[in-house]
Amino acid sequence: SVYGMDKRNSLGPILCVLVMALGLSGMAGVIMHVPIFTIIFPGYIGMSFNAAVCFVIASIGILSYIYLSPAYKKTVLIPASMVTVIAGLTLAQFIFDFDIGIDQFFAKYWISDDKKYLLQMAQNTAIAFFLIGTSLMLVNWSHQRVVSLYIQLSLLAVVIVGILAVVGYMLHLEFLYRWYQNTRMTVYTALGLTMLGIGFTSAWTKTAEYATLYKNNEDKRIMVIFAVIL
Repeated sequence: SVYGMDKRNSLGPILCVLVMALGLSGMAGVIMHVPIFTIIFPGYIGMSFNAAVCFVIASIGILSYIYLSPAYKKTVLIPASMVTVIAGLTLAQFIFDFDIGIDQFFAKYWISDDKKYLLQMAQNTAIAFFLIGTSLMLVNWSHQRVVSLYIQLSLLAVVIVGILAVVGYMLHLEFLYRWYQNTRMTVYTALGLTMLGIGFTSAWTKTAEYATLYKNNEDKRIMVIFAVIL
C-alpha cells in the first residue's frame, strides 16, 4: 500500500492527472489566446482562468495526499487553502455584489472582456471548488465522524453538480449549468469537476482512516448517501 492507502487504487491518481492536464490546457488557452483549449463549442463561454488554476492546484493537493508520507500529509493544507480562498472570494463577489479583481488576478480573458460576469468563475463552479478545497483542508482529520460526513457529502455534491451540468449541455437544459445571470459552468469545467470529485472520493475511500471509521457500519454509510441523493 501507499502510506495506508490501497495500492490497487489507481482511479484516483489517474483522474487527478487528467484533471490537472485539463487545467493546464485551460491556462495555456488563456495565456496563448487559443480558444479551443477553453471553449469546446463555438458560442459557448470559455473556462475561466481561475477555474483552470483551481483544477491544477486541487489535483496537486489530492495527489500529495495520496503519495506523501504521513509526516508530510499536512502540507496539503497549502493547495487546499489556495483553492478555498479563490472559490470563497469569487462567491463573496456574487453574494455582496462587488469586484475585488480576483477574476483577472492571474490573467485577463481576451474573448469577452467587455462583459464583467463572463470573466468570472460561475457560481456553481465556485461552490464546487469551495467544497473541494475545504474537504481537502479537513481530510487529515477524516477519522472523525463529523469531518468524514462533511467530506463525503461535499464530494457527492461536487459530482452531482458536475454531472447535472454535463446532462444540461447534452439535453440543452440551461438551468442545470446556469445559476446566476450570465455566468454558466462550461462543459470542460463540468467534466473536470465530475472527474475530480470521483477521483478524490476514490482516493479517500481507500485510506486506512476511512476503512476504520466505517468498519461494521457500511449499511449506515449507504443509507446516508441514499438519503442525500433523494
